[in-house]
Amino acid sequence: MNLLLDTHVFLWIVNGIIGATFLEMLLENILREFLIDEEKRVTEELFDGYKPLSTFSSKITMAYCLGLIYKSVHDDLHLIRKIRNEFAH
Repeated sequence: MNLLLDTHVFLWIVNGIIGATFLEMLLENILREFLIDEEKRVTEELFDGYKPLSTFSSKITMAYCLGLIYKSVHDDLHLIRKIRNEFAH
């Protein structure tokens, strides 16, 4: 019974992490399409490593500030991000 419970909890954690990662990737694609950069060089630098849009949090905030997502979506995404971080750590 413990193994079944552990497996069930593990699946919830994995689904939470994968789901949040999917949403982060989707949000990044939305931002990339919105930003103007014909050569895609400058925007690429925004998302790499420790750059301004490299975190889920910064992508959420930028999308909201640009009017690409509603306040309620902004709040929901931050909640999902926090849950993902709890699962991952």
